[in-house]
Amino acid sequence: MLFIQRDGVTGDVPFSGDAARILKSGEVVRDWTSGGLLADVPQGGGYTLEVRVGTTITSQPLAIGIIVATMGQSNIVRWLIDDTTIPAAPDTYQLGRDGKWTANVSGIGDRIFTGILAGALGVPVAIIDAAKSGTGLVYEGDGNRGWWLDTAPTGLYPQALNEIRGVTPRVEFVLWAQGESDANRLVSTQHYAAGLNT
Repeated sequence: MLFIQRDGVTGDVPFSGDAARILKSGEVVRDWTSGGLLADVPQGGGYTLEVRVGTTITSQPLAIGIIVATMGQSNIVRWLIDDTTIPAAPDTYQLGRDGKWTANVSGIGDRIFTGILAGALGVPVAIIDAAKSGTGLVYEGDGNRGWWLDTAPTGLYPQALNEIRGVTPRVEFVLWAQGESDANRLVSTQHYAAGLNT
């Protein structure tokens, strides 16, 4: 599975091979092209990307749409992992901890959110979970699990960016849910607001 963040209403699909093409329901959307890039492919799901190397052709599912990253602490982490009987909406995806895209997101929050967004816009939606439980925003809110304004290479925000950049150069937007750790450690509203603004 390959998910590409849209740019406007199209996406550029990179490939490694001699040539590639895109199919949808067996029909050619973009015919064999060399050069490592299929440019300006219309956003949508249900695509198949075929890549030719010599005489060997490999294929994988492809979608082009909105990638959303989640950051913050346990409230958003649970949003993505808590079980639900709500069915997953079509054209919704999640990046697994193994670094691979999977269809049909799993948690209650992401099923509701991605389903509503994909349905309202008619665009595939994918989630990257970059949140970490028990984390603070500012140093004073850290409970030995890290804080988001830590700019060291091992800090939460640089790690989250590295995780995201491992699969996409950019995302459409970020969902942020965090603050409990800072509040529990009596970080003032003004200090938290300044940190969030930063």
